[in-house]
Amino acid sequence: MSFWVSAAEDLLAVLFWTAARTGLGMDSVVGWIQAMDKDTVTRLLAAFAAQVPGPGAAHPRDRHTRRPGCRHRPRHGRQR
Repeated sequence: MSFWVSAAEDLLAVLFWTAARTGLGMDSVVGWIQAMDKDTVTRLLAAFAAQVPGPGAAHPRDRHTRRPGCRHRPRHGRQR
């Protein structure tokens, strides 16, 4: 029984997250579940994944761009 509970929790987490990220509500989540609509959820997730940088891309807040005359050094990472 715990396998099915865990599987249901994982599925609901993805469905709730997808609805939240796309601005949809609980009515959409309930509709996906009742209709067993994998295609719509897959399409929404694929559109979101296309906007996310790849695994090797740096996050903008992790980069430190030095402007001419800037004396600030990054607090994290290697010092140059």
